[in-house]
Amino acid sequence: MINKNQPVQAVQKQIFVSLKDEKGILPFSMKKGSMAETMNGLDNSEKNLEFFIRLLEKAMHEVLWYIGADMLGDSYYERFMFNKSGFLEILLGEKTEIKAYFPTSEKAEKFKKALQHALTKLLKEKASAIIKDIK
Repeated sequence: MINKNQPVQAVQKQIFVSLKDEKGILPFSMKKGSMAETMNGLDNSEKNLEFFIRLLEKAMHEVLWYIGADMLGDSYYERFMFNKSGFLEILLGEKTEIKAYFPTSEKAEKFKKALQHALTKLLKEKASAIIKDIK
């Protein structure tokens, strides 16, 4: 119930970290194809994405909770919540995009370092080609 005598609190600004994989370097990027190819690609993408999430969890020292997936047009989104605070959204497709939202710049910086670490572990020598695109 809303208390009319209580002052309204300002909504805190969110800080985000993003990465667009324009070149399809990430192993969970999906290529366009037939329905059968797309479904097979989705299975492989899911396995690689799960491994990537585990790498992020280890680097952040925090659990990521899966909250669901959405198919909007040609876009397939996977969403996660950080145990303490934060939200992660991954757009799977030819041009995969990772966006993470946090209440503090400190948490965003921690994620950025964890993302760099996870990409280095996941991509090995290809990592430098994509790490420079983190914003």
